[in-house]
Amino acid sequence: MTTIESKPKILLIHGFGGGVHEVQPLADDLVAQGYQVACPVLAGHAPLGGRVDRRILSRARWTDWVEDAHRELQHLVCATESGQLQDSSDSDVVATDSDVVVIGFSMGGLIAFQLAAQQSGNDPSAAQQSGDDPALSGNRIQSVITINTPIYYWNLLQVARNLLDDLGNRRLDHTRRYFRAKGNSPIPAMLEFLKLLRNTKRLLPRVNSPLLLLQAKDDDTVRLSSVNYLLSHLGSEQKSARFMKKGGHLILHSEQAQEVSDLVSAFLMQ
Repeated sequence: MTTIESKPKILLIHGFGGGVHEVQPLADDLVAQGYQVACPVLAGHAPLGGRVDRRILSRARWTDWVEDAHRELQHLVCATESGQLQDSSDSDVVATDSDVVVIGFSMGGLIAFQLAAQQSGNDPSAAQQSGDDPALSGNRIQSVITINTPIYYWNLLQVARNLLDDLGNRRLDHTRRYFRAKGNSPIPAMLEFLKLLRNTKRLLPRVNSPLLLLQAKDDDTVRLSSVNYLLSHLGSEQKSARFMKKGGHLILHSEQAQEVSDLVSAFLMQ
């Protein structure tokens, strides 16, 4: 009997106040490489080609965002590997269930840590007290990749540099993005983000999946010290960080997008 090992499935989670468009370039690249990719739309956020729904976002709780990702993770784990076998009717060929690699951009990285911590937690009661779903212990998260994920947010020096760059080049690229981000971030939702951040920091020692942390040095939303904090507090024995000189926060829409994709692909092949 022949067993066919499939590639890991990919759960790709977008960031706060944005939507699937933030991670779509990476999703497209991974699909082109033959990976099965799922990009959940977190409550109140923008589906591909859509807009943020401020009304829903204002009412959403951080646990709703984690549950949205959890639900998509369950779908991936249970999904059939159609197309992976040359002949699925061949009784001598068995497809093995593939694991899932969770990739989180910005806030999506915090949610990835939530899922990984819940999977590795040994105390269901503690998981319930922290707002986790102990049912996640049955899921198989092979590894976690984060891209520009915050612990310490708002690099004010880089914000100032970006605004000066707009002024010097007589353009408003960064300025427009800041105003758009403000419009997509209702105060109640921002408070929920802070609750998610606080809760996730407590769970970091429980994350034991292999990890790759990717961070742009010129990120105006995430301070570089976030990476040091994560490396110090995550429980994983296998963890590493890679830095890109440029790319900003929305690095997947920058000239460095291919560099990020190459690093992700190399990690997936390990």
